[in-house]
Amino acid sequence: MRSDAELVRAARSDPTAFRELYGRYAHQIYGFHVRRVRDVDAAHELTAETFAQAWQSRRRFRDRASGSAGPWLIGIARHVIAQSVRRRRVELAACAKLGMLEAARRPALDGRAGRELAGGSRRGTR
Repeated sequence: MRSDAELVRAARSDPTAFRELYGRYAHQIYGFHVRRVRDVDAAHELTAETFAQAWQSRRRFRDRASGSAGPWLIGIARHVIAQSVRRRRVELAACAKLGMLEAARRPALDGRAGRELAGGSRRGTR
């Protein structure tokens, strides 16, 4: 069985190698997102975005975890959540300025994820 690092390197020219990496980590990344955003639909979207960004950055992967891609993928997942929270804050501010309160009330990734990423409570993160 190939290591994660070997799969990521192989995925530079072989998409099936990336598919194998996805199979190894999709559930873990999805769980990471569910625990942070507490919304299964948002977690699915964030998981897809995490792997899309991993695919796009696969050529920049550096093996810093003894062959494991887990820390690399978790780092990307954290970044994806941070991007989503920032995007949501901009949306809310724009809606408030435009007087569109209904649009501002739709479910989003603020709450716990927003507090954690804004430097608030980090309890429960791993």
